[in-house]
Amino acid sequence: MKARIKEIIDNRWLIFVLRVVLGGIFIAASFGKLQHQDEFINTVISYGILPDSLAQVYGLVLPWAELFIGCALVLGVFSRFASALSILLIISFIIASAYALFHSLEDSCGCFGQLISLSHPVALAIDAVMLLMAVPLYKTRVEFLSIGPLLYRLALDLGRRERFIFDKVSKFAIVVLAMAVVVFSMWGAQSLLNTESAGTPGSDDAGEQSLLYTELDSALASGKPAFLFFYCPVCPSGRGSQFEIITDLEQEYGDRIVFIRINYKKDPQTAEKFDVEIDPTMLLIAGKTDKGEYIVHQRFEGTIDEAILKDSLDQMLRNEPH
Repeated sequence: MKARIKEIIDNRWLIFVLRVVLGGIFIAASFGKLQHQDEFINTVISYGILPDSLAQVYGLVLPWAELFIGCALVLGVFSRFASALSILLIISFIIASAYALFHSLEDSCGCFGQLISLSHPVALAIDAVMLLMAVPLYKTRVEFLSIGPLLYRLALDLGRRERFIFDKVSKFAIVVLAMAVVVFSMWGAQSLLNTESAGTPGSDDAGEQSLLYTELDSALASGKPAFLFFYCPVCPSGRGSQFEIITDLEQEYGDRIVFIRINYKKDPQTAEKFDVEIDPTMLLIAGKTDKGEYIVHQRFEGTIDEAILKDSLDQMLRNEPH
């Protein structure tokens, strides 16, 4: 039985399919994150697992690590190192998904950035499958349909030391070239999308603003106040801890208050409308006047203690209706 399983795992076509599929998944994941890296960093921080500084580093480095792993696996170079690194990353993904499920986090996992939105249970299942794919790749020497043997034949006439240097340098150069091709393709695709929407300047921002105000007005119309959280994804002023506080508050008050997160660097018009200049800024919106102006029950600027925010939320709820 064991011999049969080993024979299946060692099948060169199976190994080829595993490394191409797993590599493709990592490339797609990096593609989605790099297009909107600020939002991905925000997602990492919102999990509340890592300290703010480490979460920012993880969010910055992860997409590039995924891109390296994906290109290396597809090309069949540095495959053992790439497989080992992929296993470590997949384990971190599993921990994050399990943590999100245990703490009932409802946002998308952020695994593919804004390319694909996945729930945490689906992400956890995919992570488990990816781990099962990565382990055989780590245990198997990859040569079939890879560029490694080709590079080896090109260096046969060199000395042992020169052959070693040529092998490592050429493989690294090829992976970097492949990464560059993916990045330039990503920029090209983004430019094409921007060109197609050039006839309606700012249409994406206008659409997002429209959805934001629709959500806000709908909440107020249903009798629920709103909590607007303006943040800057790349600003260090206590953003991580404040995200944790807002997440806790949303879990406690989400049935009575609508929480809306707004990246004010991406949506400067809304920030200007609400006079937001400090990161983070929080507004408690109690309703609208007859003239259609929003009633700001209270404004907070900078990092605010959870107890203070809870007192304000309780006071606003006690003072309803307005």
